[in-house]
Amino acid sequence: MNLPTREGFLEFRARIGTLLGSKEGTEARRRAVDFLESVARSEKPDPRDSDTFYLSLWILRAIDEQGFTTRALNTARDHVESAVKQSDPEDAVSYASSMGMRASFDYRSHRFLVPVFDFVATVKRVSGPTYRLVYQDVDSGTVRVSEDVFATLVRERFVALFLDLYNSIEVSEAREALSGYADMVESLGNLFRDLSRKWADVPGGLDFNSFPPCISTYLNQMRDGVNLPHMARFTLVSFLFNVGMDREDIMSLFRTAPDYNERMTRYQVLHVTGGRYQAKSIHHQSALS
Repeated sequence: MNLPTREGFLEFRARIGTLLGSKEGTEARRRAVDFLESVARSEKPDPRDSDTFYLSLWILRAIDEQGFTTRALNTARDHVESAVKQSDPEDAVSYASSMGMRASFDYRSHRFLVPVFDFVATVKRVSGPTYRLVYQDVDSGTVRVSEDVFATLVRERFVALFLDLYNSIEVSEAREALSGYADMVESLGNLFRDLSRKWADVPGGLDFNSFPPCISTYLNQMRDGVNLPHMARFTLVSFLFNVGMDREDIMSLFRTAPDYNERMTRYQVLHVTGGRYQAKSIHHQSALS
């Protein structure tokens, strides 16, 4: 699998100065700009190759917008998850190891084996009962997981690793390395900020600025790719439905969630707004703020 690794990032870091001035660097910049422009528009582009992703991280560090970085990492993460699912088990295990997670594959049960400590440390950012330890097949300190669950574990390790590597770059260091392309950096930053402001026009003709602070916070966090806890999601759906937003518009807001699943989102929104969990009144939700 030709996926980003710590070693690849460090090697790229060592040669970024010479790369940017080369023909290869020109093509890498073009791909990185295409990737980041699509990310800013909340699309799900494939970074296509590791160098494009590494350079994108440097550009994002120079822009220094947390929401932009989170969205880009989550976008790349989704492609990593897909690649792991399609890979040979041994390759998947090898890549997990490069992300700092111990694992092996049992060909008899067709399950990946992950030490309990590694499993628990990795699933902290993932919501849903599928990933809770109590629902897992645990034997002698090892968790047996399916291909889908294993791919999710690897993707979360990917985000944690590359967020650390991103933070290892000083903003001043990134801006100095990209000083010859300051207009490019500024243009991408402005694009993200402009589109983020437009996002404040919540679907359904509702006034985002009149929402209670907790609701505004949840919406901003979702836009930035933060994985909201269950009660925050319940509160958000209940409030928006009560103030007049239709279910389809509510569902569309969750597309930026790190663990977005269309079928599960539809089920949960319908459950909150029309099932046995009846939506609370608008006054009650405002009081939660």
